[in-house]
Amino acid sequence: YAPIRWKTANKVERGRMIADLMRGRRFIGSKNKSVADLLGPGDCYLDYEDEPCYGVEFEGRYFQLGFGVNHSDRPGEVVHVSLAPPGG
Repeated sequence: YAPIRWKTANKVERGRMIADLMRGRRFIGSKNKSVADLLGPGDCYLDYEDEPCYGVEFEGRYFQLGFGVNHSDRPGEVVHVSLAPPGG
């Protein structure tokens, strides 16, 4: 994973970086703005506009790397990270 490369990479290149990205960082408990600062603007949509989402592809399949955030007592705090097909 290379921050500058991620921001300009296509979905396949991002797919190659996923393991390194997830291994090297702790996202749970961080703020959605921190995720966007690190990875750039999202390019897909989860359930809410403030949940960062990034399309990635590996082994010929498309996935969404999503960062679900708290919307009640700790707004904007990342509470889960998912890697799933759209709608999954």
